Amino acid sequence: MTQTTYDANSSSTTYETHIRNLIPMKRYRELVDIFHTHKATKRHDKVYALLGMCSDDLKTAGLDPDYDLRWGTLMQRLVRFFLGDHVTVNTWDNKEVAVIKSKGCILGKVSKVETNIDLGSGQNVEAIFENRPNQPGSIRNGSARWTLQTSAKSIQEEDLICLFQGASKPTIVRLRQDYFSIVMIAAIPPEHIQTKNGVIKWSEFSQSTSFARDFLLVWDWGISEEFQGPGEYDTSTRINNLQSEDSEMDSEGQLSNVIRKWYIALILGDWGEHEKADERLREAMEGYEMTCGGMHRHILKGQYGATPLLWPAGNGNDAIINPLPTKGDVDMDIKDSHGRTLLSWAAQYGHKAVVKQLLATGKAAINSKDSYGRTPLSYAVQKGHEAVIKQLLATGKADINLQDKDRRALFLYAAEMGHEAIVKQLLAISNADVNLQNKDGLTPLSLAAEKGYEAIVKQLLVNKADINLQDIRGRTPLSYAVQKGHKAVVKQLLANMADINLRGINGWAPLSWAVRKGHEAIVKQLLAIGKADIDMKDINGRTPLSLAAEKGYEAIVKQLLANKADINLRDIKSQSPFSWAVQKGHEAVVKQLLATGKADINLKGWYGQTPLSLAAEMGHEAIVKQLLATGKADINLQDKDRRTPLSYAAHNGREGVIKQLLDTGNADINPKDRGGWTPLAYAAQSRRIAVVKQLIATYKADINSEDSNGQTPLSYAAEMGHEAIVERLLATGKAEVNLRDRVSGRTPLSYAAKNGHEAVVKHLLATGKADINSKDFNGQTPRSLAEANGHQTVAKLLSPTWLRQISGRWLN
Repeated sequence: MTQTTYDANSSSTTYETHIRNLIPMKRYRELVDIFHTHKATKRHDKVYALLGMCSDDLKTAGLDPDYDLRWGTLMQRLVRFFLGDHVTVNTWDNKEVAVIKSKGCILGKVSKVETNIDLGSGQNVEAIFENRPNQPGSIRNGSARWTLQTSAKSIQEEDLICLFQGASKPTIVRLRQDYFSIVMIAAIPPEHIQTKNGVIKWSEFSQSTSFARDFLLVWDWGISEEFQGPGEYDTSTRINNLQSEDSEMDSEGQLSNVIRKWYIALILGDWGEHEKADERLREAMEGYEMTCGGMHRHILKGQYGATPLLWPAGNGNDAIINPLPTKGDVDMDIKDSHGRTLLSWAAQYGHKAVVKQLLATGKAAINSKDSYGRTPLSYAVQKGHEAVIKQLLATGKADINLQDKDRRALFLYAAEMGHEAIVKQLLAISNADVNLQNKDGLTPLSLAAEKGYEAIVKQLLVNKADINLQDIRGRTPLSYAVQKGHKAVVKQLLANMADINLRGINGWAPLSWAVRKGHEAIVKQLLAIGKADIDMKDINGRTPLSLAAEKGYEAIVKQLLANKADINLRDIKSQSPFSWAVQKGHEAVVKQLLATGKADINLKGWYGQTPLSLAAEMGHEAIVKQLLATGKADINLQDKDRRTPLSYAAHNGREGVIKQLLDTGNADINPKDRGGWTPLAYAAQSRRIAVVKQLIATYKADINSEDSNGQTPLSYAAEMGHEAIVERLLATGKAEVNLRDRVSGRTPLSYAAKNGHEAVVKHLLATGKADINSKDFNGQTPRSLAEANGHQTVAKLLSPTWLRQISGRWLN
């Protein structure tokens, strides 16, 4: 670029035409990284020339050309434009550099870089990604390959992809000794991330990001590409010099260096780069000791209150922890923002040597609770670290009955995780309480029973665990073992006199649980005791036999019947076990229940439907056959709406059921329900053409039967536009085409015309009987109804002229 001239009286910046040809129109975030490849003579020239080709809203960001603006201020506006207003920025009028402090996180790392020949110096980048949002268990991992814009600075393998609070796009940075240098401040992210669960959009991947750490960034425009080697900024001299004018600790530059390394260690640790994190940590610790001794310990606390000592404690770095017993100024009870101590972290990760060193100081608080109410021993028990547990118990100071905020004690963690040896360790303590309940009322025995841990159940029972202690839902260890199908544990509990009939708040006893889950062998175990209440009802009035019949569990039904279960007990919907089996279509169970000779075949449910009505509605032909074969099923029994089995069968198009019912010779083919609807009316309204043919042709149904509104099957079919059914009804020659209803006074033709059913109108006109001048109670004719509703084609069909053309005569 040879020259850029800005005219204060003009709204545009002029520059040589070949620049536009050299650099295609791009968004500003892409353009700023091209800075170094174009030789502008002044700093402002460089920026404003690029801004002239920018499509972003620059006025809002305060980036319109202004040569009176100090360079340092312009740099600050650029940084905030990219990274948002959350950042702290230091700039200088005589330096092309910005030192930036921002909260953020690492989302990815560059794994491969290739030059894109088609883009000149553009780069194809492959990266691995990981996002750890605030929500527990919501870690998202993936990978992506995407093409990045042309940049003055080449991206390298191991570069990190970060997202900073307030920024809309990721920033690519490079790790230095104690800060990060910006390679690309606003990279266009990949459109999609490939995860193990499929492809997701970048917006979905990056959502709910936790900006947990403090980053120190250097954006240096003065470094040319050939001086980008990893060792360029490996000393802290330059960064200290840059910060010296604004730093609160100008006289303590070494301490600033220590703090920066400590933050780097935290950031790398979050990302899983533990080796590099340990290296920075060791350097920070050494610098800290040399610079401050015991002073300013608070300075090294991280975002969550983490201190340099917590890191090696959690990672088992005894080389750093080892000197602590000789240092009288070390606070062994120092805590992070969650209240966790050095001992807590070391115990959680099973670092025996570190635990030993911490205990040797005599200052480690063994029963110290964190913000969750958990102790070091609690973490060790949950993770199954037997050696650490032994160390902590050996002090004689550990309170094994302490409960956390969820009222979970040590036994609960050990039992739930199946740590048999640890349960044994804890039981050896004389004051161990094995019946402590958590906030949900669960005991160690309940959890062990639910998980099927036989050995732990045995240990707890031997040590007087309450076998019938109920949780807040009324459930016992036996009900949990039964639900999960743990036969051996059920056997243990029954042998120790577990109460077999204790019910939960839903009314389910162990037998109900076993039946519902289909655990045939456990049902047998429970019934063998001889104490199970076989007809016990739950809160819905359901008995074990009712549940088994609904599920179709033949073997369980057989067991229950053998133990004299009542076959006709009704639930709150007045359905019996027999009704449930019929409704769900379980032929074998229906056969079993009928074989007892006790099933009430005509028992009505809460809406008055009989088993035959339910079977007809659902289309269970084989069951209908079974019921009719008994000779006891009342084929015309009506429900509360006065509907019969035939009515339901016709409505749902059950041709096979209809044939069975009518072939008995006992079914009423024209029964009317409360609304006056017949089976044929239901079939016509619901477009069941096969059923309509069946009822008309074979069984001579009344096609002119009127409902309580005076509508016939033809009227409904015409209104709904069911052309085939209208045609079928008219083909009998018996349908009354001009029959008016009692509500609106409309004929089938009126309804068809009003709704624009052209084909139906033609069928009705073709009979030569339809009265086109019939008026309803509002004085409307079929034609006027068609016109009023915008059906002009139908209105034309009903005009005298059209009718004369198709009939060869005038109709008045």
